[in-house]
Amino acid sequence: MDARTLRAQRMTGQSEAPVMGIDVATLGGMYAQKIKLAGTEGGVGVRNAGEMVATGGDFTLDSAGDVKLTGRTAAAGNVAVNAAGAVDANVGNLAGMGGRLFGHRQADIRMAGDYTHAGQNVFASNGLLGMAVSGRFINQATLESNGAISLKAAAVENAETALIKTGNAQRNSQTRIEAGDISNAGRIEGDGVALVVGNTLANTGTVLGNQVLIEANTLVNGRDLGKTISASPYNEAFIGATQKVGLRVAGNVENRDALIYNAGDISIGGRAATSSAGSVLNSSGQVSAEGNLSIATGKIKNERRIYTITHRLLADEERKASETQSPKVFVPTASAEVTTALSNWYNDFVRARYGHQWGASLTTLR
Repeated sequence: MDARTLRAQRMTGQSEAPVMGIDVATLGGMYAQKIKLAGTEGGVGVRNAGEMVATGGDFTLDSAGDVKLTGRTAAAGNVAVNAAGAVDANVGNLAGMGGRLFGHRQADIRMAGDYTHAGQNVFASNGLLGMAVSGRFINQATLESNGAISLKAAAVENAETALIKTGNAQRNSQTRIEAGDISNAGRIEGDGVALVVGNTLANTGTVLGNQVLIEANTLVNGRDLGKTISASPYNEAFIGATQKVGLRVAGNVENRDALIYNAGDISIGGRAATSSAGSVLNSSGQVSAEGNLSIATGKIKNERRIYTITHRLLADEERKASETQSPKVFVPTASAEVTTALSNWYNDFVRARYGHQWGASLTTLR
């Protein structure tokens, strides 16, 4: 410190820097109205294996190295953790409203029991953002990474206002979620998106990537509106990609007043590569591929939930135009139940498998 100005000046130490600049395990505990910790020396980290509690305000931690939080970290206000290195946090013991946890290189977060990621909370990383929840994970805020996200939980509920996203123009980004059940009303995005579900994936939000892979026993995209007429068609849910969509479903695939779209190919089948889905129901929805659409299933039902019919004579030009745009329907080549109403399958080549036989039809409707 300068004796004349009383200004503090950072000076480079001559001795070897410690691995952990601040070790609360050694201190035992830290309690105050507000807590702000700053570790400024490059590579020097912070470890809390004790307790750090801000009883009246915010808890703020900035580290030039790694951060390891295995003790109790809590605040009456916000919890903000910013590390230039990696973050290793046991978030079952981290409490704060409107907090931010950021790992410049990597963030590994573990939670015991159920956890609700609420308010304005943000968990973020420039590298891998890894999360493991032993119970149910309810996301009402943001998980974001420029590298990859790996989320594992007994069940995942992504609320309408919630976002799970990876993305960086300079690198591939992968979003992978594994859970017994997934309910998504918000947005799940990435260059590659993989949703691996033990039981049911219920999507009323958006799943978007260059490549999207879904594995589940049951997939419900959209919701049953009953006799309600939607103001905007195919608006109840969206699964989309620019390169490839793969839906690997052992049981039922239901697309209700929703859109499944790909600028490339769409394949629908069973969980194993050569198996079939139990059934495919497209109820007032749209399945659209700019490339090929391949469906392997024992039963297809393609219907309009609500429609009206008007009768009038067509002029010759209208009749010819109608004939050229009327889609052909699937014609089974083996015994299987196939029902269709007004067609909702849009693509250049449609291929469906019934048992071990294939039927195909060209469509011109756009």
